[in-house]
Amino acid sequence: MADKNIDIIMGKQIVTSYIRKRDCYEQLKDFMQHEYPGKICALYGLRRTGKTVMMHQYISELSDQDKEKTAYLLCLRECDMLEVRQVMENLYDKGICNFFLDEITEVTDFQKYGNTLSDYFSAKGAKIVIAGTDSLPEYQNGCPVLLLAHPQE
Repeated sequence: MADKNIDIIMGKQIVTSYIRKRDCYEQLKDFMQHEYPGKICALYGLRRTGKTVMMHQYISELSDQDKEKTAYLLCLRECDMLEVRQVMENLYDKGICNFFLDEITEVTDFQKYGNTLSDYFSAKGAKIVIAGTDSLPEYQNGCPVLLLAHPQE
């Protein structure tokens, strides 16, 4: 499934062959399994350090029932927060409550409207994990983040 500037992969479609867990895998698992109202989880680090692999590992280990409630969104160039919000609202209305947003720094206006993720979706009970390059901390103004982690092995 794809939107104009967002690739959407449903949880049951995620499979990974990577066995070795990244350093902060347990922190991601803790965030997903406990309540942190109004918070999102942010993974950041240099390119090719395992952020996407770690998200895929977590999703692939979910029960079939939880995979049905999970979506992985890959933000492509020229994507904006309005498009992200519309895609997420559509999925949320269909019962998706676990969102993994990869390459969030590609979202052109994330710095300005990124708080939508915590103020709206997380406040409604959705679990949100975002991942981006090591410049992500510069973008997260106004967005309450629970975890900032470097997922290197």
